[in-house]
Amino acid sequence: MMFYKETNFKETSIGKIPKDWKVSEVSKLFEIITGTTPSTKEMDYWDGGNINWFTPLDLSKLNGRIFISESDRKITLKALKEYNLTLMPPGSILLSTRAPVGYVAVLEREGTFNQGCKGLIPRDKKNTHSVFYSYYFLFQKQKLEQLSSGSTFKELSKTMLENFKIPLPSLQEQQKIAEILSTIDEAIQKTDEIIAKTERLKKGLMQELLTRGLTLGFMFDTHIFDEILDGKVELPKNLRYYVTHIQLDEIFNMPEDKKERKEALLKLFNEVPKEVIATEGSVLGISRLGLSKLMSEEDAELYNKMLKRLKELDEKSGKKKTPENQARDVLILLTCIKNCLTLVTNDNNLKKIAQEFQCPAITFKQLLEGKYREFRNTEIGRIPIEWRVVKIEDIAQTSSGGTPSRAKREYYAGNIPWVKSSELKDNVIYETEEKITKEGLQNSSAKIFPKGTLLIAMYGATVGKTGILGIDAATNQAICAILPNKTFDSNFLKSYIMFRRSQLISMSSGGAQPNISQEIIRAFKIPLPSLQEQQKIAEIFSIIDKKLEIEREEKAKLERIKRGLMDLLLTGKIRIRVNHE
Repeated sequence: MMFYKETNFKETSIGKIPKDWKVSEVSKLFEIITGTTPSTKEMDYWDGGNINWFTPLDLSKLNGRIFISESDRKITLKALKEYNLTLMPPGSILLSTRAPVGYVAVLEREGTFNQGCKGLIPRDKKNTHSVFYSYYFLFQKQKLEQLSSGSTFKELSKTMLENFKIPLPSLQEQQKIAEILSTIDEAIQKTDEIIAKTERLKKGLMQELLTRGLTLGFMFDTHIFDEILDGKVELPKNLRYYVTHIQLDEIFNMPEDKKERKEALLKLFNEVPKEVIATEGSVLGISRLGLSKLMSEEDAELYNKMLKRLKELDEKSGKKKTPENQARDVLILLTCIKNCLTLVTNDNNLKKIAQEFQCPAITFKQLLEGKYREFRNTEIGRIPIEWRVVKIEDIAQTSSGGTPSRAKREYYAGNIPWVKSSELKDNVIYETEEKITKEGLQNSSAKIFPKGTLLIAMYGATVGKTGILGIDAATNQAICAILPNKTFDSNFLKSYIMFRRSQLISMSSGGAQPNISQEIIRAFKIPLPSLQEQQKIAEIFSIIDKKLEIEREEKAKLERIKRGLMDLLLTGKIRIRVNHE
C-alpha cells in the first residue's frame, strides 16, 4: 500500500476532511434496529435456544477487537418470533447504546440483541463497509457518550444515532483502512492469546509448585549408587540423575571389563554443575583435591550437624557403617539440599535426617513406582512431608508506614520514594508516583524499608495486592511491610500470597471494603520449604512474569499504534493510494 499526507481539506460539520470525502448521516447508510429482552420467566424462550442474543456485556469482552460470533446467552425461535426481534445478518454492526455507550462489534454469525444495543444493517454494501464504520464508531466513542442522556445511566437514543454524522470515503478506501486496522487488531489478539496462555501456565504452576514442590532430579546414597555401578539395579528412563565428583570418579575408575556399563552410566548421569553453585564441600580423606570446593562457614555448620545426627541415629539403631560412608552420604545429602535434588536412599536413618533438614527423600522402590515425593496433610492442605507450616510472624517482622500531611505540599517535593497502596500490582517497584522529603518522613509515621521488602495492601480497592521493593522506599499506612529474614525468600512469599489471596482477604474485617490488619497478616499460615527450594520456585515464576511483562508491553505498544493510525486514517490526515486497476 502507498500512503501519503493529505493537504487538500474542506471544512464540514464533522471537522476537516479530505475534499473528495462526503459527509452522511448514519440513517442514510444503515437501517437502525432496536432490540429487547424476552421474558426471563418463560423458559420456552431460553431453554435449548441456539440463536445468538447479544448484550453490551458480550461486546465489552472484545477488548477493542471488532468481530463477534457467539453470545453468552441464546434464545429460541419462539422468543425471536413472539418478540418480533430482527435476526441481524453477518456483517451487521452492533453498537451498545446503554450502560455503557460505545462498544462496537461486527457480526460474524447472524443474531439478535437486547435493548442495550442498536443494530446497524448496511443499506448498500457497494457504498458501505461495516468494518470501516465499526472502527469509526470506536474512534468516536467519546462523542457518542456526550450525545447520550439520562440520570441513572446514559443512553444514546435512536434519533441521536440516526442523525449522527459520519464521513463517506470511497468504498475502496474504506476497505483499505479497515484492512490496516484489522491487521493491528489481529496482532493484538495474538498477543492477548499469548498472555492468556502464559497466565494459565502460571496458574497451573502455582497450584503445582506451591503445594507439591519442585522435583529437579535425583541423587543416590552410597549404597544404592554402588548397586547401580554393579548393575544390580536399573534406573527408570526419562528422569534426570546427578552425581557428585566423588561418584563420577567411581564411574571413570570402573574396570575395563565393565566398559559398556561405564559408557552407559556416563550417558545417564549428569554432574552437578559447579559453575552454578558450590555444592560439593571438601572433606579431608573423602573429597578429591582440585575437584571439591571449600565449604562456606554456613555449609560446614550444616554438614557437621547432619553428620552428627546420622552418627547418633546409626549408633542408636546398631547400624554398622564406616565413617567414610557416613561422610560421603552426608556430602551427597548436602549437595541435594543446595540444588533442590531428591535423595534416593533405602537407609531409614539417612532419609529421616534428609527430611528433618528439609530435603526431599524417597526410597528406591518409591522411585520405581513413580512416587517422587512424600506428602502429609496439614491445616493448610496437603504439602511435602519435609515442608513446615509456619505463621508469617514466625519468619518475618511486619510494619507499616504513614502519610505526611497533605497540607504541607513541601513534604512532597523531596527525593525519598514513597509507595501508596494503589501502586501495588503484584509487581517489583523501582519508581513511585510521589517522593517525600526528609522533613515529611520525620514528621509522620512513614518509614523507609529496604530493597527486597514484601509489601501487601491492607485495605481499599487494592486489598491483598502485593509488591516487592526494588529500591529503598517509604510507604503509606495502608501497606503492610514484611521484612525478610534468612529463612524465606520474598518472591516465594509474594507468589504464595497471590495464590492464596482470596483466603487472606476472607479473614478480613470491615464493611463494604475488606480490611486486613497486620495482626491477620502475621497470623496467616504458609508452607515453608527449604530456602533453596523457595528460591528455585520463585525463579520459575520470575521467568514467567518477565515473559508476561514483555507481552503486555508489546500489547500496549500495538494499542498505541492502533490509536495513532485511527486518528490519522479515519480523519483522512493520512491517505491510502488506491489502485483502481
